Amino acid sequence: MPSIAYAFDNLKNLNFIITGSEVRVKDKFLKLEDEDSPLFGRAHVEIIVNPFDKETAIKFLEEGFKEQKVDFSDYGKVVEILGGKI
Repeated sequence: MPSIAYAFDNLKNLNFIITGSEVRVKDKFLKLEDEDSPLFGRAHVEIIVNPFDKETAIKFLEEGFKEQKVDFSDYGKVVEILGGKI
């Protein structure tokens, strides 16, 4: 955590994007509300993304694989296993 705090304070053209599907990422890892945390009091933005519906999840996978030039077509099975939490 001290490394992120240092970067936040000193490297002005640097941004962090930290993702996670659980609140624990913010509360347990970043500890933004803990006065003893090196990141306490730092500005941050939260973007909450709800799980995708089946159609959106399939489209997301199709576009991602296409962008990476990966030949894959069993999107329905992936969505069936993961649900909308892709």
